[in-house]
Amino acid sequence: MTRCYCENCRYPKKVCICSYLVKVNHKTKIIVLACPKEYKHAKNTLRLAELVFTNIDILFFDEMNHEQVQIDLFKSCNPILLFPKVNSSYKLDVNHITLQKLNDYDTVIVIDATWRKALKFYLTNTWLHSLSHLELPRESSMFDFSFNSYFHDVKQSQSETMVKPEIKVYKRKAKLDKSFSTLEVIVSVLTFKESLDCSGVANVLAQRMKLF
Repeated sequence: MTRCYCENCRYPKKVCICSYLVKVNHKTKIIVLACPKEYKHAKNTLRLAELVFTNIDILFFDEMNHEQVQIDLFKSCNPILLFPKVNSSYKLDVNHITLQKLNDYDTVIVIDATWRKALKFYLTNTWLHSLSHLELPRESSMFDFSFNSYFHDVKQSQSETMVKPEIKVYKRKAKLDKSFSTLEVIVSVLTFKESLDCSGVANVLAQRMKLF
C-alpha cells in the first residue's frame, strides 16, 4: 500500500510534524551547499531547517552554477564559511576567525553532507578557500540543545542582556569531533549572533526523533 505524505513537511501523514513547526525569523542569511543524496535521507536535519528558518537558501552540489554563486555572494553580501580546520598536509592558506568576530558577517555558508563528501567538495571547489572560515567549538562529542556554556560566556561578555531560552535538551552523539548536524550549526550561529529563542526548533526535532 502506498504511503500518503504531507506536501509540506514531506513526512508520512501519520507522523506529520507540521503542527509543531514554529517559524524562526532572522536577519542573517543562511546558504547551504547540499549533497542531494543526503538531503533525501529521512534523518537529514536540513529538511527541518528549511521548514523552520525563514532566511535560508539551499544550493545542491549537482545543480549549482559555481561561477554565478561566487558572483552573487561577493557582490551582495559578506559571507563566512563554517568549516573545520583541515589537515595541514593540504597546505591551504585560509583565514580562520574567532567566534567573537562572527557578527562582522551577514551571511553564513554551511556544507550539508557526510564528512567525506563535504571535505571532497570543499577541496575541489577552491573558491571556498578565499572565504573567511569559522570552526564551531565543541567541548565534547555531545551537542546539547540547551547550548554549552562557551556560547553563553562569550556572548555574556559582549552584552548582559542575552536571551536565555528555556528549551528542551536534545543530545546527538557525533561520530567525529568535527561533526555537526546542519540544524545544530544554524541554531548555534543564530543563538549566538542574534540571541534568538530557538526552543521551537528543539520541539520539532524532538517530534522528528520519535519517527526513528
